[in-house]
Amino acid sequence: MTLPAPTFATAARSAAEEEAEIAAWIAAHTEDVSRLRLKLAEMPVNDTQRKNVRARLAEALAAIEDAKEARAALVPRLEAEAAEADYRERLREWHGALGECEALAEQASELERQIARMVANIGALSRNCARTAARARLPMNPNALFQPVPDPERFVSLLLGRLCAAGLLDEDAFPSRYALSELSPVLMVARDNAGAAVAELHRAIAAQPPRSPAATAREEAERVARAQREEAALRKPLPPRQPAPAPVEHRATR
Repeated sequence: MTLPAPTFATAARSAAEEEAEIAAWIAAHTEDVSRLRLKLAEMPVNDTQRKNVRARLAEALAAIEDAKEARAALVPRLEAEAAEADYRERLREWHGALGECEALAEQASELERQIARMVANIGALSRNCARTAARARLPMNPNALFQPVPDPERFVSLLLGRLCAAGLLDEDAFPSRYALSELSPVLMVARDNAGAAVAELHRAIAAQPPRSPAATAREEAERVARAQREEAALRKPLPPRQPAPAPVEHRATR
């Protein structure tokens, strides 16, 4: 027949509190055991009080063993209380997360408004840049890697570069404008902005003012004259070939 585990008389309301009281009980009796053993070692063998000390030592050791059994019997209750405490903590965090979703929804709405505003601004600025370039009759170079007239892709690249530099996107997502530079892409993004794109357009327009008819005619005349000189140079007969020099014999001297 299996005997029930020893119990511990306590007013504790939880297994954790009871386990703490049992641990204190064991610690106190452990000190008694050490003290009694030391006292027993110091007593003469024929001392009549040794019997009493031995009895008190055996009683202290038995009390420790009983308390250990009582503490072992608390394990299921301790585990149940720990599981319940973990559940309550997770439930509290779950309710907190539900509450935070409302704030996240407000942030998402604000971000959506900012994205819509940004898309509209990119479209408007790109159209205005194209109209300004057309007004200045700025010629486009189809072979150029980056055009002087900023288009929507130019401003989107700036946004992607900022996201990469902030660590929100992988470095492989850096646009070619920054990735192909000799400098670090992060440094290139830090130096770039929408104003820089407009400044590039400004410099391109300023570098190519309209040519007057007189200047155009003068450049055309210079071009024709240069072509005629090159053609005349090609028609000149080649000078006669000179005979090759006689070979020189080198003799060693003594």
